[in-house]
Amino acid sequence: NNCIMDDCLSTKTGAGAGAALRVQNSATLTVNNTTITNSYSSTQGGAIYLDATSTATLNNVSISGCSAADKGGAISNNGTVTIINSSFTNNRVTGTGTDARGGALWIGYNTTTTIEYSSFTNCQAYRGGAIGMYSYTASAGANNTAYVINPSMIIGTTFNGNSATENGGACYFDNQKGY
Repeated sequence: NNCIMDDCLSTKTGAGAGAALRVQNSATLTVNNTTITNSYSSTQGGAIYLDATSTATLNNVSISGCSAADKGGAISNNGTVTIINSSFTNNRVTGTGTDARGGALWIGYNTTTTIEYSSFTNCQAYRGGAIGMYSYTASAGANNTAYVINPSMIIGTTFNGNSATENGGACYFDNQKGY
């Protein structure tokens, strides 16, 4: 269930979630020194999709010109992702509804995301031009509330020229409540 990609180029792919790379079923993916361009997903994760059980590390990766209908023009993270020294340029979410979030990166419920020394440039979405994130509060009764937290960290990262139609030109963080 482990895969390492090194010095690769992927261009003009299209499909469902994760048009270039789909990581699922407890898989671990490491991507180094790779470029992904012009991938399109009709759902989420224009370039990469991670399910809740999977892990990915991206080091020195460039993702540009990718898009998805909603949730992550470049990456839809529902698991664990670490992004280091990578760039996201001209990625977008094409939808206009409230789930059209994260022009470059969607961070789903109960996930872990670390971004270090990377850049997000000219990405677009309805909410969260570069990054869209949900955390979730689930209520199980009057005195029994469980909080699911997204431990996320962004270090030494730049945001330039990103835009959102509604809110969060660079980032949009939302706490949803489930009852």
